[in-house]
Amino acid sequence: MVKWNESTIIMQITDSVIDRLKQADIGDDNLVGIDSRLEELHSLIGIGFDDVRMLGVYGFGGIGKTTIGQVIFNSIAYQFDGVSFLSIVREQPILQLQEILLFAITGVKDKNLNNVDEGINEIKKRLRQKKVLIIVDDVDHSSHLKYLVPDRDCLGKGSRIIITTRDKHLLCEYGVDAIYEVQELGSEESMLLFSLCAFKRRFPEKGYVELSREIVDYANGHPLTLKVLGHSLYGKTISEWEKDGKLRVLWKVSKLHEKLKVINLSHSQQLIQIPDFSDTPNLESLILEGCTNLENLPSSIWDLDSLVNLDLSHCSNLQKLPEVQGNLYSLEYLNLAFCKKLESLPENLCYLKYLKTLNVIGCSKLGRLPESLGSLECLEKLCASNADLISSQFHYSLAGLCSLKILDAHGTCLKKGAISSDIGSLYSLEELDLSYCNLMDGGIPDDIFCLYSLRVLDLSGNHFRRVTDAISQLSKLRVLRLRHCKHLGEISELPSSLRVLDAHGCTSMKTSSSTSLSPWQRQLNCFKSAVLQEIQELKYSSLLSLPANGVSQGFSTFIPGSGEVPEWMSHQSVGSEVTAELPPNWYDNNEVLGFALCCVYIPQQDEPESSTSENAMVNITQPYHLRCKLTFLDGIGFLDDLLYGSSCQCDHNDGVSDSVWVTYYPNHAIKKKYRSDASRHFKASFSGYVDGKPVKVEKCGIGLVYI
Repeated sequence: MVKWNESTIIMQITDSVIDRLKQADIGDDNLVGIDSRLEELHSLIGIGFDDVRMLGVYGFGGIGKTTIGQVIFNSIAYQFDGVSFLSIVREQPILQLQEILLFAITGVKDKNLNNVDEGINEIKKRLRQKKVLIIVDDVDHSSHLKYLVPDRDCLGKGSRIIITTRDKHLLCEYGVDAIYEVQELGSEESMLLFSLCAFKRRFPEKGYVELSREIVDYANGHPLTLKVLGHSLYGKTISEWEKDGKLRVLWKVSKLHEKLKVINLSHSQQLIQIPDFSDTPNLESLILEGCTNLENLPSSIWDLDSLVNLDLSHCSNLQKLPEVQGNLYSLEYLNLAFCKKLESLPENLCYLKYLKTLNVIGCSKLGRLPESLGSLECLEKLCASNADLISSQFHYSLAGLCSLKILDAHGTCLKKGAISSDIGSLYSLEELDLSYCNLMDGGIPDDIFCLYSLRVLDLSGNHFRRVTDAISQLSKLRVLRLRHCKHLGEISELPSSLRVLDAHGCTSMKTSSSTSLSPWQRQLNCFKSAVLQEIQELKYSSLLSLPANGVSQGFSTFIPGSGEVPEWMSHQSVGSEVTAELPPNWYDNNEVLGFALCCVYIPQQDEPESSTSENAMVNITQPYHLRCKLTFLDGIGFLDDLLYGSSCQCDHNDGVSDSVWVTYYPNHAIKKKYRSDASRHFKASFSGYVDGKPVKVEKCGIGLVYI
């Protein structure tokens, strides 16, 4: 027998592993552990219910998300009018994916689309009222969902949208109905999967049992790791296995494949260093997520001219990054989330000329951002929540970020003056999260009104007593969150564009004032204005009716309760249900703009012994969730389901008593089949969960909204 030396063995194993990482494709064989996962998923998907549901499947790379999506798709596709599985979305142009989706659903090959806006409009038109199943696989950016997933109201009853991604925040941000997190395999399942790959049988061969256990423990339940290692060791001798089992530095050779584009070593907990990757000139994505013993990177990491994505998230022992040597034009995504020992970023970060996303969430020792950050003109998303950014120079780092669309600074203890008037220079900013940032009165400069692109502003959990009047000048603001601002007394002005005001838990707020309108009264005026605008547009449209997801949809106000439903709501009831008798010819009365719906609710301390699977499903996604189900009681039945959910985790013992939810439903959104005198009894049923516990609806009401 030829005696193998250590370098030859390591060379062979390394080449084999690289080959597997490049080509690994989890098919429908060896689907170990799939049954238990599918059972839970099927209950969330809810086949047989007529509502439109969106489900997110979340987990780190190689955990089996795509496989689960494929199996689900194959098992339920026959129950839909049209189906489409869009695979590896993050690697394909959106316009091409739109054409694939349209062809898969309609079976018609149209002329090429000109742009993505035309594409999504065509998707909405072609899929209207069809019962469809769409699986969008491997999403990594909100634009994928914006341009590939049509609004719920464009889809037929019973439609299902399933989204797989590594980014849980993306799913919460989009507002899916439920999120299923794919867990690692258990020890028995791991051993079975590894054995099937390494021995082509269900258990290890004699003499390999202990080595197999070591490798299974090392893989920590990660399916792709188990398959790659199992296949690479198939047919090898015990001595070769022993060399691999003791290997802590995975790479000992520099001979790598020139065509290699992706290296995924996520959750390689024994990996303590990586080599010089200069021989992989085409490498586009390097994923080192969860390599908890990795302490540093070679400076040559910045020499990879094709590198687009560098994921170092959850590398809990990583202390610093090497300085960037010269301009790097390829890197777009740098993920450093939860690198808890990372103390600083490279001072010359500005050399990453085309960086679009920087994620430093949970970097608790990162004291400041480098001055050069302001030179990143292409940066679109900065996620810095729960990072210790206490520097008073914080604003200088942001002044030049002209492309920044999302700034998440949740939970950062910003010193007084940390946010200066320079924040107004972020004219592309669409979402700003300054929740729980220890902001006092004057902490938000009036120059915030310069953020004319801002759509979402979260100021929850801060200590100011009033909100700057400059907010009323944010002409595109749709969502304002002021949750749990304990010292906030009142909100003086709101922009007319606002659709959601969430101020629950503001225990000092005055809900009524003789000198100013209450928040829900001001929003009622906004609702009237929006409906009238839609009706005016309808007169100049060839459409028979506006879609139900028009601008007048989605109005919601949450404020501390006074224990009462507003007096002007003429139909009131104790409990969670209320019915209004509508006037004759309400459907043709141009003065009836819509309906105001209100409930007074309070969290219960104990969850009832039984709860519906439907409520349980929604609770998985968002711990703060309210729902209003609309029906007609004249034999016609279900009309619509209004939902509001957030990630707020309320403390039941924070002194909050009752809260009030007011939302609105436009008259013209009611479908044609309901628009007659046969539909006179309009019923609203309220329910919800706060921090996983059901709310008690004490009172509720319906009021007709007139011009």
